[in-house]
Amino acid sequence: MNDDPLTTRRSHRRPMELQLTAMIDIFSMIVIFLILGSVFGASEMVVPEGMEIPRSISKEGAESAPRVTITREFVQISFLSGVYPIQTFQTDPVTVTSEITRLENEIRGYVQRLPAEAKTSGVLLNVIADRETPYENIFNVVKIFRKSGFETLLFVAAGEERNK
Repeated sequence: MNDDPLTTRRSHRRPMELQLTAMIDIFSMIVIFLILGSVFGASEMVVPEGMEIPRSISKEGAESAPRVTITREFVQISFLSGVYPIQTFQTDPVTVTSEITRLENEIRGYVQRLPAEAKTSGVLLNVIADRETPYENIFNVVKIFRKSGFETLLFVAAGEERNK
């Protein structure tokens, strides 16, 4: 009989055992890392006092993006200083002024200065419109922003529960 451990064969082999305790520890550390490393952003929309925005049953959330506020009387753009009277955005070619051209140039300049990462999925704009604003006014304002480089428009509405 050969007692040399290198040359002897075992008559039966034990199956390999998994060390579950170590695997559970590693798995739980990965889960904790992923939970703590997640960033849950909340976007805040400031709606002017006295403005009533439309209601929606959609569950989609607003994304962090520049915004334009449209009311019956004025248009306010978050990334530009100043408030523009709604008459500025009329579609009649006779009333189109140099102010519209200047505004379009300012908007294009803003879009061009955005970092490349912000442009990868389309340049976003949040549109907050008063419920009482005529659709024609909203359309005229949105048309200028689309023409100036904003590719994706997100219309902001207040949430509303579905009636079952």
